[in-house]
Amino acid sequence: IDLTILKKNTLYFGLEKDSSLVENFWKVLENFTKEQRCSFIRFVWGRSRLPPSSSEFDRKFELHSFERHGVS
Repeated sequence: IDLTILKKNTLYFGLEKDSSLVENFWKVLENFTKEQRCSFIRFVWGRSRLPPSSSEFDRKFELHSFERHGVS
């Protein structure tokens, strides 16, 4: 799983690309083993590997913020 390609093909919703939350997300993925990365991609995307190039992405990877409303 080439994280450089994944980062280039990621859309951010309610998050800034350079926020600490996003940077920590990518650091965690960088520390995953090859098998863990494949499992992650399979879990979030339903496939075990990425397209080989950016031009072959038919759908971008998305990261969304999560806000809990009404929680004290």
